[in-house]
Parts: sequence; structure tokens; C-alpha cells
Amino acid sequence: FSHAMNRVFQALKVEMRHGVKWIKINRPEVHNAFDELLIAELRDAFRSTQDSDAKAVVLSGEGKAFSAGADLNWMRKMITYSREDNMRDSHRLFELT
Repeated sequence: FSHAMNRVFQALKVEMRHGVKWIKINRPEVHNAFDELLIAELRDAFRSTQDSDAKAVVLSGEGKAFSAGADLNWMRKMITYSREDNMRDSHRLFELT
């Protein structure tokens, strides 16, 4: 677990050093693949950067890969999502931009 700006993260390691916010995706067992938890935590980590003294952000991945893309288990689960669930999920991804 990682703490940043009073937030506990499960899928990220976040720290501030010398005016730089370091965000590391911490799901090496699935090559840092994106799922709903990771997306929510990235959104929160980036949002909290706006209220910090960070002058830069470095995004990296734990292990051999930066990210494999979408988590296939999450993609299988998404098949059962309703239209509203898919729209909500798409909106969360959009908020990362």
C-alpha cells in the first residue's frame, strides 16, 4: 500500500521527492494492466497533484513492463456491464486525460 495526500493506494506507489510526484503502477503480476481499481487510483493520484507543490509528474510501472494495456479479466467482466455501467466506466477513463 502507498500513501499520498492522505490517500491509500493498492495498485499504485506514489511519493513526492524534490518537487516531483512519482507515480508507479504496482501490478507487476499482470504486467501493470489497467482495471477499474487502477483507473480510479490513477484519477485520484493525478487530481491530488493539482493541489500539491509538484512541478512535474513521472509515471512508471513496477517490474518488466510499463503496462500491458487493459486487464483481460476486467475486459471479460465488462461484457456483463449494462449500457449505463459502460458509460460510467468510459467516463472514468476519459477523466485520466
